[in-house]
Amino acid sequence: MANICRYFPFLFLLIAPFKAVQSQESYFRIYDENVGFSSGETKALAQDKAGFIWIGTQRGLVRFDGSNFVPWAANQLNDPVATLGLVVGADDELLIRTRSARSGRLWRRTRDAVEPVLGPEGKPIDNSVALAFDARGNLWIVLGKELWRRDRAMQWQRAGQGMPATEKFRGLRAAGQSMVAVTDEAVWRLRDNTAAELVLRGGVFDRVAGDDDVLWLSKRTGTDVDIWRVDAHGAKQIVSLGRYQYVRDMTQRGSTLWIVTQGLTALEANGHLRNLNVDATILPTGGPILVDREGSVWLGTSVGLIQFPEPDTWNWFSKNNLKRFWQAGDTTWVQGDPRNILRIETATGVVAKEQLDADLCIQPPQHIWAVSESKVYAWRGSTFKDGAFEPVADMPAGTEFVNTCRTDGTGAVWIYTEKDLLRLAPGASRPVPIRTAGAQHVAVLWFDDRDDRPLAWVDGRVCRLHVFPDDHATAEDCVAGDGLRTVQSVQRVDAEHIWLVAVGGLYALDGHNELRLLPGNRSIGGGEISSTAPAQNGQIWLSHGQPVRVQACADCEDGWRITERLSAWHGLPGNSTNYTLETAEGDLWTSGFHGIWRVPKAVRSQALGIPKTVLVRSQVDAELRDPGAPLQLKPGDRRLELEFASLSYRDRNLLRYRSRIGGEGDWSLPMRDPRLQFAALEPGGYRVEMSASLDGEHWSDPPASVEFSVLPPWYRTGWAQTLFGLAALALLVLIYRLRVAALLRVESERTRIALDLHDEIGAGLGSIGMLAGAAARTDAAEQTRIVREIGSVAGLLSNGLRSLVWSLRSGKAGLAELGEQIADHARRLFPDEEPRLSLKLSTPAQEISLPVEVRRHVLLFALEALHNASRHARARSVEVRLQANVGKGFSLGIRDDGIGFDPRRDTPGNGIESMRRRAKAIGARFDIASAAAAGTQIELTWPDISPHA
Repeated sequence: MANICRYFPFLFLLIAPFKAVQSQESYFRIYDENVGFSSGETKALAQDKAGFIWIGTQRGLVRFDGSNFVPWAANQLNDPVATLGLVVGADDELLIRTRSARSGRLWRRTRDAVEPVLGPEGKPIDNSVALAFDARGNLWIVLGKELWRRDRAMQWQRAGQGMPATEKFRGLRAAGQSMVAVTDEAVWRLRDNTAAELVLRGGVFDRVAGDDDVLWLSKRTGTDVDIWRVDAHGAKQIVSLGRYQYVRDMTQRGSTLWIVTQGLTALEANGHLRNLNVDATILPTGGPILVDREGSVWLGTSVGLIQFPEPDTWNWFSKNNLKRFWQAGDTTWVQGDPRNILRIETATGVVAKEQLDADLCIQPPQHIWAVSESKVYAWRGSTFKDGAFEPVADMPAGTEFVNTCRTDGTGAVWIYTEKDLLRLAPGASRPVPIRTAGAQHVAVLWFDDRDDRPLAWVDGRVCRLHVFPDDHATAEDCVAGDGLRTVQSVQRVDAEHIWLVAVGGLYALDGHNELRLLPGNRSIGGGEISSTAPAQNGQIWLSHGQPVRVQACADCEDGWRITERLSAWHGLPGNSTNYTLETAEGDLWTSGFHGIWRVPKAVRSQALGIPKTVLVRSQVDAELRDPGAPLQLKPGDRRLELEFASLSYRDRNLLRYRSRIGGEGDWSLPMRDPRLQFAALEPGGYRVEMSASLDGEHWSDPPASVEFSVLPPWYRTGWAQTLFGLAALALLVLIYRLRVAALLRVESERTRIALDLHDEIGAGLGSIGMLAGAAARTDAAEQTRIVREIGSVAGLLSNGLRSLVWSLRSGKAGLAELGEQIADHARRLFPDEEPRLSLKLSTPAQEISLPVEVRRHVLLFALEALHNASRHARARSVEVRLQANVGKGFSLGIRDDGIGFDPRRDTPGNGIESMRRRAKAIGARFDIASAAAAGTQIELTWPDISPHA
């Protein structure tokens, strides 16, 4: 989420400055048009039970989830939201009061819109003046000039018994279990049906805050504005805000009362006022103030919204780069850059600047020194207000530049200049140079209470400096580290280890004088470590943009274990810490490029909450869906995007998200993006869960859960699957029946072939058998005749078999080819002059393509007729005629002039019935005419087109 982070140049108000007010700064964020919030002046603020921030503006109602500003019911709320016109009840009922001319309309938020609130008479309310919910969920509302109370059962009752009818209501505010009503003359406390209790009368009361025990009131008397406190001991004026002030809103956060006037003021429990003015770009503030459930303070302005994540963390000199600091007694000493010295009264935050161009050297609590190129100064004083720097020694002539200075346990000051290492002994009037044999550049880094030899930086190495009484020294136990450059800070970790912060990272020097770069430099993040400092519990503070407390450990992968990390949650912006100081009281002070920050112990001890996670946006392809409605994807929908929001606002950089599908199984790895995208989902039901955490250990419970379904395409629906199943079953039945039919056809074909072979060949073979038997019983001449007859029968059989095979071929054949087959067979049957064979066959010009089945039956029909004529007719002539008919088909005629027969008589062996079956099989007409001594005429016409066919 983009936001703008600034630091207040907190100024006194230009109109009638507050008395005894200290200007402090606190880290804050601004939400305005630069981050998508452009709804004009903020009039009202509220937070619902889920955690959404609701903003009433000049242009309507807006919901904020930490990332998105969503206009709510823009087509219904055409009027601006009235000042302080948002209230949330015990049942998460959000009421919105809008203002149009003199009308005060009241609306209730629904799932995705608003609806009018009905009043005591059952009609929409349009005359509301003020409203508030008490702790029990009862709604108190001023309608016109009357006060009403609506209980949680939606029953209305008049309230305010005992209040004078002449007083006009100006506002309502819940205070503990009671309700406080402000009129134009007094302040009253109300409790259910009991008579009103007078709190304070006299003056004009603008705002009220507090609880059952203490009430805070802003009271105007003439042009003076005062803050009053009312408790069991009575009413008492606490502080005057000056003249011509108007209190727009007040709220209590802990023991601090936050007051909104033209700026923002904090009245602390000790009576101190802290003025938090905003700069000219966002004045005037507009008014409403809200403390959310995480403790952040939200302030409405004329152009947007301001959030203070932790206003109890103070900041001084936000535009200065401040270096080291120390705490001595009631004073915090600060070394500025350029060389200036600042003093802060720790308890009050009062700041004093020393007019002294020098570097501080402090050994708390007694030794406070400052060194310039010409003088050494000592602080002579005991408290913040009493004391001053006095010169105590002169620097050597020619001193050009003081790099740094240190103070040892004896009070001696060690000064590192551009050329020399100097030492000023207690009581001496001039520092003396310390000459180190064989060294050019020497700087004392740190004084070790376990070794008389200070740790020093000697020509790029870390050494122990052995100083002799005659002010010369030798470098001992020197060690050089890989990449070690410019040591900035030294801290003892335990009896065996010392940590050194250098430009190259954090190094550890052990008791064996071995120096190594700690692995944790790679994983700490936030840039290089700039310094170390002791923590009150014996651990170490690392400063690397933000303060981190660590515990050294030999068995840790990084060399340390992080035990505390401060961030914007604690009121510290990023890159704010180069040096850290933890006081005995537990407050943490940091300094860096944005001045000095003080994080109170109470702020440090606040536990990170467990954020609530909700679904705020669902989008199918380019279509936005209602996140609260059932979600169903059609077969043609390609992509689904779900966006969740973690309703935590204090430090969103800490937020991490994890997800899982199905509500079971392992969670995903933590991620920063709360959006999930799905594409090409299979049909079915899905459940997605999203959880959030601020510390990586405690996650949203329960997580946000979204259930949705993907509809199958029509061909994957139940009814389609049933139809497909039935169709498949029908197809299988059809295939089975076709297969059976095919098998039956094959079997029928085999049967027909067998019959044809029997008809065509069986008789011939029988004749051959009988002739062969007869030949065995006759003489040679008769045998010769019989053998010739056997050869003739065999030839006929061979010819008939070839004709049969031809008729079964699947290739194309026409009427002419059929005629050739019949003619060939006829010639073999009638080779002699008598009976004389006459052939009248179809010509190619009359070609007709014939199906295989027709060819076969017609050929066998003709062979049967010819065989009958050959065997039985004793004819003198045989005529075979095959010709195409006019229009369609053909006719086959076989005529002989033999002895004839009576067709009506069932004569065995004449084949008449066989010919009739074949004609019927191909749909042909069969005609036969014969009589004794009159010959026989057989006619086959295909297809049969006679009327009786």
